[in-house]
Amino acid sequence: MNLKLLLIFYPDSSSAKSSFDNFCTKYLKVSPASKRIIQKVEENKFVGLELEKNYLWITFESKDEKKTGTFLKNVREKLR
Repeated sequence: MNLKLLLIFYPDSSSAKSSFDNFCTKYLKVSPASKRIIQKVEENKFVGLELEKNYLWITFESKDEKKTGTFLKNVREKLR
C-alpha cells in the first residue's frame, strides 16, 4: 500500500473539529456525518480522514477503500 498519511495534533479538540469539517466541506464536498470519512476522489484513489480528540489524520492516494478504513483504525489504536 502506497498511501500517504498526514497526522495533525491541534491545541484543542474544537480546532481539530473545525479543520475536519472544513476539509470535508471544502475538499471532499460532503457534510461530515461521523468522525470518519472515506471517499473516492479519482479512479482507484481514496481519501480517508478521521477525528479523535485533538488529532486529525488524513490518508491520500490509497487504492482500496477497505484498506483505507483499516489503516485509519490502526492509526487510532496507536494514538490511544
